[in-house]
Amino acid sequence: MNPIAHESRYPRLLGVLLCTVAVSLLWGRGGVHAQDQQPAASIPVMIHIVADGETLDQIAVQYRVAAADLRAFNGLGDLAPVLPGQRLLIPGTANGRETAGISLIMTRFAETLDVVAGRSGVTAQRLAEFNRIVNPGALPAGVMLAVPGSDYQGPQVPLEPVRVRAEDSLASLALRYNLAPTGLLWLNQKIENPVLLPGMTLVVPAAASPSSVLDAPWESIVFSGLPFQPGYSVGARITTSVPGTVRAMFLDLDIPVNSTGTEHELIFGINRRVTPGIYPMSLVFDDGAGIISTLIQPVLIQDAGYETERVQLSPDIEQVLTDRDLVQGEINYVETTMRGYRPEKDWDGVFLRPSLGLLTSRFGSYRVYNNTDLNTFHSGTDFGVKAGTPVYAPAAGRVVDTGLLDIRGYIVILDHGRGVYTGYWHLASIAVNPGDTVAAGQLIGTVGSTGLSTASHIHWEMWVNGVNVDATQWLRQSFP
Repeated sequence: MNPIAHESRYPRLLGVLLCTVAVSLLWGRGGVHAQDQQPAASIPVMIHIVADGETLDQIAVQYRVAAADLRAFNGLGDLAPVLPGQRLLIPGTANGRETAGISLIMTRFAETLDVVAGRSGVTAQRLAEFNRIVNPGALPAGVMLAVPGSDYQGPQVPLEPVRVRAEDSLASLALRYNLAPTGLLWLNQKIENPVLLPGMTLVVPAAASPSSVLDAPWESIVFSGLPFQPGYSVGARITTSVPGTVRAMFLDLDIPVNSTGTEHELIFGINRRVTPGIYPMSLVFDDGAGIISTLIQPVLIQDAGYETERVQLSPDIEQVLTDRDLVQGEINYVETTMRGYRPEKDWDGVFLRPSLGLLTSRFGSYRVYNNTDLNTFHSGTDFGVKAGTPVYAPAAGRVVDTGLLDIRGYIVILDHGRGVYTGYWHLASIAVNPGDTVAAGQLIGTVGSTGLSTASHIHWEMWVNGVNVDATQWLRQSFP
């Protein structure tokens, strides 16, 4: 291994604001039936869309319900985390929630102003006037719109039927409509066996329908992490009506897409240095037999609010960092080694924390050294912990490289598949070799203070398809 690599420069994301939509669910003695004309009773239920960084306890306080009841109502285990974009059903006690004042609603991918207005309970004209929208035909995804409180009564979204296909399962349908599997069962109480049969008719909230604003061959496009922010990862699941391949382009980058028949998954990172603004995303579908469909959507990239850190270096360390060739050599090494795509996905769900310790420096913070022009962005997350503390693989993967660098000290780099790489700097010892396959939670080394380090700590770095991103996002959010 060539001794070359450096503290690069990219992001951390704050929370994604959320919107809450109220739905009237028809509840009959025998459960919910799409064909029922006169239900025996009506129970008001709220659907809450989980924001990035939001916890179940916070949501429970917001709706004045017990966290345990919220878990039971949605079939969540005792320790199961809620994930950004996940739909939670709020028990009927939330129907008295105050709706006066101004509410916020976020635009989704490929939505028109009419569709957003339908979800918000006001007219498109009123929504456009209130938000001073001058071009309703070019509505970016990820924008928060204000809903006038005097008009907002909570959109009454009806249920709509969906027919089970031969390839459907409870899990795949729940994913398609962004519901917990138990929530889907709750809406369809006539289902006693979670094994669905082709031809069965189920009901889902109409607002959850992924096909309400898309033209064929596009059936659903679900993005995580709206609005986008510099230095954060974004995942997407796309469904098309016919098999084919999807090509994605954003910020002048070709994004690898894993296409399997009618299902397509992609992950990419937003460069830490991107200026907030509205940028076009292009999706191109090709069935290989002459059908090509292009979808172009403007998307908002929102400021992430990164902090500035002022770091005082010793003269010896400052002298090393002024060696431009050495610094750039290590940067080139990291950017080259933590890049490459293989379609296999080694991880499953959220990542584990690689080590104990307090978070001492966040990803993406702007660093000024000794009040000089030695300025950069922190390329990872630092955890302060005593030397010798174990460092574990946060997810399954393959060891790409190990070794000793002048700035980063002893390092380990893992490839988790689909362009996702993690790196571990300043180690005291290394417990794996290049080419090894590691499991989630496997020992890969111990914490140290090697290289240019002023104290014992672990620096955890992540790159997604060639872009340096905040690894801690993966501790609370799963990606396809």
